[in-house]
Amino acid sequence: MALNEMMDRPVVKKELVAFMRDRLKRFPGELGELEKTANERGVPIIPHETAVFLNMLLGQIKPKQILEIGAAIGFSGSLMAQHVGAEGHVTTIDRFEVMINHAKANFEKLGITDKVTLLEGDAAEVLPTLEGPYDFIFMDSAKSKYYEFLPHCIRLLKKEGMLVIDDVFQGGTILDD
Repeated sequence: MALNEMMDRPVVKKELVAFMRDRLKRFPGELGELEKTANERGVPIIPHETAVFLNMLLGQIKPKQILEIGAAIGFSGSLMAQHVGAEGHVTTIDRFEVMINHAKANFEKLGITDKVTLLEGDAAEVLPTLEGPYDFIFMDSAKSKYYEFLPHCIRLLKKEGMLVIDDVFQGGTILDD
């Protein structure tokens, strides 16, 4: 798997990022192990400080139906599945076979296959087929496609739902010439 170069290109000061990554409590159990292994191998998952924020946010809003664009190895989808309750569900999309295989294995290992549906394919083709509505949408995929995905997300989002878009500053590279 390719390294995630954005993990080392924070928009805020490196010292602050290091502080947050060192001091914020790690996730327990299998989810924590998944995060640790991904970070050691440079697998593209959300940074720990983002995961902690997402965990806190989802704990507050308690969404039932979640859509994730960009499953990767299933870390953030697994985190979100902890917040949907017995009747909720996470739908996640990915197009890369290697990521799909890892995500499926991780969902199985974490025992959440009943709470997560992994849709295989390009989000540009999958999103128009979805009906929603979703209480929460997490967009964390090809940054160059966010503009294309946004109208679909708005259509799929419940009236009082929440859309969270990861890496909007692309590690500060949006300011590069």
